[in-house]
Amino acid sequence: YQVIDNFGCTYQEDICLDVNCTTLNQNTIITSVTKNKTGEVLVNWTAPEEMNALTHVLERMNEDQTWNKVDELFTHVDGTTEFSSYDNQPNQGDNYYRVRSILPFEQETRSNVKHINIIQQGLILFPNPASTVLNVKAIPTNIEYIQIIDATGKILLENGVSFSNQEINIQDFAPGIYQLKAGELSYKFIKQ
Repeated sequence: YQVIDNFGCTYQEDICLDVNCTTLNQNTIITSVTKNKTGEVLVNWTAPEEMNALTHVLERMNEDQTWNKVDELFTHVDGTTEFSSYDNQPNQGDNYYRVRSILPFEQETRSNVKHINIIQQGLILFPNPASTVLNVKAIPTNIEYIQIIDATGKILLENGVSFSNQEINIQDFAPGIYQLKAGELSYKFIKQ
């Protein structure tokens, strides 16, 4: 029989009619979802050897509750049942992952769903390049000040800030490449 969960995942269940038979787990299982230092999400999963899958498609649920492909891996020729893939651009906030295992004869199974909440730390500078105003948007962080430094290392601006959004007037800066330091973070921008 089939079971459909709240995320639309279908699981194939075996019915055992013989007292001596054993039921095999035929579904792929996501074993871990973790974020690394660069903000990528690593998803690890195991597929049963007897599944005979052709490929495994890692998917992430978007805000509109549709599943989009992140990566697709072919089944290992050597029979290895452990798989890993990175999501290089996870969404800010909640991310839900599943693996669709594509089987012969256009059949498929879906794994369990795993969740991770991504809170990026840092700043967004825009526009870049800029000519008159540089907008600085903070993503939750504990930054207390910013500095703008020119190519010679001279500090042109130092501000204590209470962050969410900040407009910085750079109209009087000479054209060139500048560094914006915010706490231990460092960003480059171009003044046109």
